[in-house]
Amino acid sequence: MSYSSHALLAVLAVACPATAAAQNCRHAMTQGEMNECAAQDHAREDARLNDTYRDLASKLKPAQRDKLRSVQRVWLSYRDMNCDFRSAAYQGGTIYPLVRSMCLAEMTSQRTEDLKARLEEADR
Repeated sequence: MSYSSHALLAVLAVACPATAAAQNCRHAMTQGEMNECAAQDHAREDARLNDTYRDLASKLKPAQRDKLRSVQRVWLSYRDMNCDFRSAAYQGGTIYPLVRSMCLAEMTSQRTEDLKARLEEADR
């Protein structure tokens, strides 16, 4: 087998699990699969938030950037505590990770949209 064939197989081997995971989330049936998919959604939303936060911070003056950092730390604490509260009734159950991850993803998505609005203001 040639080098290019090996390279193609390596790329496919790396790409296929990610594609399979995304497809599996559309058809998640077991609690474990649903929990994993919700965790993936949260991770995706968290990455979006981090990107938006960095974009916004880069456009602010140092004093504003310090305030943003402080507010973001407080918000992260609030989000985590709020999702702990919202999922507390399910703690110890198999659905707990799903409920908590869904809460984290939802709140993180909302925060991203809020920061995007601030970013648009900073661009004016």
